[in-house]
Amino acid sequence: MLSSSRTFAIVVPARRGSTRFPAKPLAPLGGQTLIGCVLDRLGQFCPVEQLYLATDDPEIATKAAGKSQIVMTPSDLPSGTDRCQYAVREAHIKAELIINAQGDEPFVEESQVQALLDLFEHPSTQIGTLACPCEPEEVQNPNAVKVVRNSEEFALYFSRSPIPFNRNQSVIQHWRHLGLYAFRSEVLLELAQLSPSSLELAESLEQLRWLENGYSIRVANVHSQGLSIDTPEDLEKAQSLWI
Repeated sequence: MLSSSRTFAIVVPARRGSTRFPAKPLAPLGGQTLIGCVLDRLGQFCPVEQLYLATDDPEIATKAAGKSQIVMTPSDLPSGTDRCQYAVREAHIKAELIINAQGDEPFVEESQVQALLDLFEHPSTQIGTLACPCEPEEVQNPNAVKVVRNSEEFALYFSRSPIPFNRNQSVIQHWRHLGLYAFRSEVLLELAQLSPSSLELAESLEQLRWLENGYSIRVANVHSQGLSIDTPEDLEKAQSLWI
């Protein structure tokens, strides 16, 4: 089971609307639904009383019955972070740390979530996230978000462009950002007050809003990104991997 010197809760945002994959949380996987598989996976290393589903859809909530606490959210919240913030306020979650887990990652690993929690042993960490080695074919891909960090593993910048730009063609490891986050609870609530920033709008990356406003984001290394279910084709691949 997960361990930390601070109390924590996991919030899984799951909305029904999706342009690329409508009703994705209800897609079938492993004899049940995608969201059911995600919650079962997280429940293997997080007690159910610390696990919350934040959803705008009664059918999704029904599929989560008994697997997590359930918080019904408005449908017009713009992001998963906003749904997490709403859940913390609405359910009066008192944990010191809030983990925003993805509702489309049924293969999330305990070691990944533990790495997030461990980041907060550094007193300056306000937000934690993950990165894995970027494959050569991903470096130029704008859908693979890259991150660069300072010597204490705090993020300097995130970009869809290849950063750093390897002008001298030296041997360098690019790092791909993974969208799993943890927040100090008071920081998560503060982020709700921020307006979209110029860098965020340019790159379409929410985390740049946080950097522009002076929040520290510490990044832990993991070995691989795992499989996210973004398309029906991803779901087919997950079906073949699910045991």
